[in-house]
Amino acid sequence: MMQLDLFSAPPLPIPVDRPTVLRVDLGSHSYGQVILVTLDDGTWGYGSDDQFQGYCGHGHGVWPKKDGYPTARDAVAVALDHLHDRWTRLTVDKSSCCTDKHRAAARRGLEWIGRQYLAYGLDPKPERAAA
Repeated sequence: MMQLDLFSAPPLPIPVDRPTVLRVDLGSHSYGQVILVTLDDGTWGYGSDDQFQGYCGHGHGVWPKKDGYPTARDAVAVALDHLHDRWTRLTVDKSSCCTDKHRAAARRGLEWIGRQYLAYGLDPKPERAAA
């Protein structure tokens, strides 16, 4: 499996012969990542996960299992949108177990996502723009 740290690096071509991980270190023992894979039918699937140390994390296997996205770029867009929605909610989470460090890590993640949208030539939706 190939792992890329894309916090500041430009996107690299995504290999079709093995899974690729796009990972960002968000500080405070937190991270986010997208896993891109080619499916048996030649389409693309993605998985994503994150961890905000001491507060929460999520992860899911590759989706979809078949009849995926026609290009890696399409799969990246959907995966970034998925993380964007989740991390946006974390930036305003006022629960007692979500600390300022967790919210700051989520904001760093949104900045990274914004750079990835631009690097991959994706048009961020206005409602998704980081505050």
